[in-house]
Amino acid sequence: MDGMEEISLKEKQPPGCLIILFTLLYVLMFPFVLWFSLLSFMVFDHPDMTITFGLLFILLFLAIPLSIPLSIYFMWKKYNQKQYDEAHFFCSLPILIAFSMGFLISIVGFFFKAFFTS
Repeated sequence: MDGMEEISLKEKQPPGCLIILFTLLYVLMFPFVLWFSLLSFMVFDHPDMTITFGLLFILLFLAIPLSIPLSIYFMWKKYNQKQYDEAHFFCSLPILIAFSMGFLISIVGFFFKAFFTS
């Protein structure tokens, strides 16, 4: 009977602590990540930088801070709809986007070095 009480207690307790923790973390990180991404405009200081590659770098860097407010919104929306698995996915979304954008930025940087620098 103790196992059933433990399961029912676990079902009644929504995982709100994790969502609160990630919300606070993202709210504290947002100004720094936004500032860092706005510095990506300095990519045009390189004399060989083309407009296409420069704009691509800027868009890749801006995807990270733009994912934070969207993630916070969808975390709480899914939490209020009692869709806890999807709420946990949105907790990890900015981290996943940061890793994927870091990978894409390194690939674009490799192609820029390979084809446009002398």
